[in-house]
Amino acid sequence: MSFDQTIDFDFDAFEAEVYGAARATFGKLQREYSNETFYTFNLVTGNVLQYVTVFVNTEEELTRNAADALTTRILFGDRLPSLEDRKCHLRHSHHNTKFDFGETGTEINQSFAKATAMLQALRSQLDDLEERLIEDEGMDEDDYYDQLWDTINEPIDTVLTRVMQRLDAEGIFEATNARKNVHLGILSSADRGELMGPFPALNPPEVCAQYVEDRKAYERTT
Repeated sequence: MSFDQTIDFDFDAFEAEVYGAARATFGKLQREYSNETFYTFNLVTGNVLQYVTVFVNTEEELTRNAADALTTRILFGDRLPSLEDRKCHLRHSHHNTKFDFGETGTEINQSFAKATAMLQALRSQLDDLEERLIEDEGMDEDDYYDQLWDTINEPIDTVLTRVMQRLDAEGIFEATNARKNVHLGILSSADRGELMGPFPALNPPEVCAQYVEDRKAYERTT
């Protein structure tokens, strides 16, 4: 039984919409917070394709968050953490940002409203397809999800990666920091609490190497 590939989704139109929204959003944030030093930029999707948004952070906000976290006096093993410990732990954490775009209705999310609507319409089609193929026609669930990944999820990841590559080629991420100090990523809300990366398709070798070191430091403080 083959996977139904008649899903009505225009990947090119989706890329154009995400590109326009992301270019405007990343540029605006760096202009509005030009006194801060951005070190990470990410496109984020819901774990079942509910939305598109962004995750960004600055060195200054990292330091503020780490200092605030110290007031909780949570032990790392049998000791209290230092400020540097906290910064290592929070540097790439999804929870470490004042630019929290998870809530609906924010200006950022409104910028991605059309892209989000496209994903939600796709999600509705996939729900109907899943019911028909698995429940009505008895397709094996593992086969269904494997083909779903190949036909939908992986191409969407490819689109998001291509958007970030295009923006990177334009120098969009270098308004407040040198590119060698900036890490780019593609995240899912399903990955909250995990450090994903280093995303070599999006970052030069020296940035990937630094991310690996950051992740080791994170693991030492977990």
